[in-house]
Amino acid sequence: MTNQAQSSKESMLNNLLCCPFCGSNNLSTGYWTLDDGEVDAIECKDCYAGAPLTAWKERNDRSNK
Repeated sequence: MTNQAQSSKESMLNNLLCCPFCGSNNLSTGYWTLDDGEVDAIECKDCYAGAPLTAWKERNDRSNK
């Protein structure tokens, strides 16, 4: 992974809300394989909850309104 890609992922993680289940900010990015193909995902390293990035960001957007 390039430094620019790593910096972009860190920036994205800093702008997300904490885990909706345990409240942790200990999040990581990954890829999930779904019927539609691979998608970016966010996963909590503490309680192992996760969601596709688009769903996590939608929750984030609704919470900030």
